[in-house]
Parts: sequence; C-alpha cells; structure tokens
Amino acid sequence: MEGNMARSHWEDLNENEMERLEKILQPVEIHSTRTQNGIMMHLTILMQTLTKKLRDNGIVINGVYLIGGAASHVVSFVHSYNDIDLMMSIEAPNGYEEEKRVFNAIRKLVVECVGQMTGGGGNQYFEKMHFVSFHLNLLMLLKDMFQTHERNGDSWSLLSLHNIYGKNIELKFVLRLARDFVFSTDSIKIDISSQAGQTGTNQMSSSFGNLKEAKYHIHHKMIDTINPEQIIGGGFLKFVHLKSKKYKAAKKDEDLEQLLV
Repeated sequence: MEGNMARSHWEDLNENEMERLEKILQPVEIHSTRTQNGIMMHLTILMQTLTKKLRDNGIVINGVYLIGGAASHVVSFVHSYNDIDLMMSIEAPNGYEEEKRVFNAIRKLVVECVGQMTGGGGNQYFEKMHFVSFHLNLLMLLKDMFQTHERNGDSWSLLSLHNIYGKNIELKFVLRLARDFVFSTDSIKIDISSQAGQTGTNQMSSSFGNLKEAKYHIHHKMIDTINPEQIIGGGFLKFVHLKSKKYKAAKKDEDLEQLLV
C-alpha cells in the first residue's frame, strides 16, 4: 500500500508529536472476553515479536503503521481516540487460497504472541483465543474471484485485542486496500516500523493527498474528503459522529451529508 505514496510525501514528526506517539504506544491492558481477566500488553514488544514471527514464517512485511484516531491524536491532542489501530502492510502470492493461507497463518501467529506475552498464564490455544477476536475480509469469494478483483480487490484481515474500557488494540494486516480513509481527519498514517524492530524514522503521511491540509483540518476540527462516491459504508455515521463533536465542513458550499447518504 505504502508503495503508492512516494517518501517525498512524508514528513518527520516534531517533538510534540513524538511525545504523543510515545504515550499512545505505552503498555495497554487487554482483557479476556470470557472472564474479564486482564494482562498488560507492551505494544512495542508485541510489534517486535510479531514482526519477527511473521518474517520467520516467510511473510513479507513492507511496513508497520499507526492509523485511525490514534494517529490523528498524534497530530493534535484535540482529536480524541478510542482504539489503537496498528497496520502491517504485507505481501502474499496471488490467488484466493494462497491469501487465505497467509491470513490464517497470521491469526495463528498473533495468538501465539498473545500466549507468549502472558508470562506463562493461559497457554492453551482456546484460552488465548478469548483475548483475540478475528475478522477476515477476503473480498474474493472463490466463485466470483475475478469479478471482485476487477471491482475492488480489497484483501485484509483484522484481529482485535479486547479492552473493557474501549481502548482495543486493532491489528490490521493489509495486502490490498483501495481506500483506507473516509475523511481527511482519519487519513493520517504514521510509520512506526522502527518501534517494530525495523530501520527508519517516525514519519507521517496522509492518504488524503495533502498532509498539510489534513493536519489543518485535524487541528481546527474540520470535515473534508475526496471522491466521496468511493466510500463504501460507514461514511454517513462517521460524519454524524464528527458533527456531534462540533466538527464543521471545510467547504461551506459542499453538502457532504447528502453525498454520503
């Protein structure tokens, strides 16, 4: 995914942004959905352990990123967030069965990581699974695989580490994703590959296309988007949510509400 965005469109985080990023990546408690028991999850250790496991199992990782509301919070403290969305850009051989095999392997490795980080507690597979919920979005049903490729071709999986206070750790593994944002305020992507044990520095970019403008919208609580006709589901509800938080449309002559219905 990140290959479509040249590094010239990225910029280094400033001191205040780095401070907010470090706070977000502090340990978070995750809870069993069955017993409500909790364990502390060190996000940097999780990313380092998981990255190594994936690579040891032949899964190519192009980058690790913080996205979503937490990434926007790094830009400005006025933008609140709940979940901590971590995204890994991966590669896999072409074909439904191959991609399904890779995503199933990722699920197994994430569960192993959770078990490894419990410090010896709850090492049975099904016990660990109570800490991890899994959602697979392989938009390539075998019977219409080629049609789906032509229309969209998205291929990703999402695993959620549950937190009873709403601060879930969302692990998103992306092979292909045509559009990864709705509004400029949720378009920020922060490269945290260095925290995952890879080389590089912490930089940010915006899928909105104009990082400076996206940051301005976040700081001033403004709503804007591009190509709203490409938004598939959830756009209107997110628009209503932002309006409830006193966000205003960036362009007064554009009726975003009507475009998103």
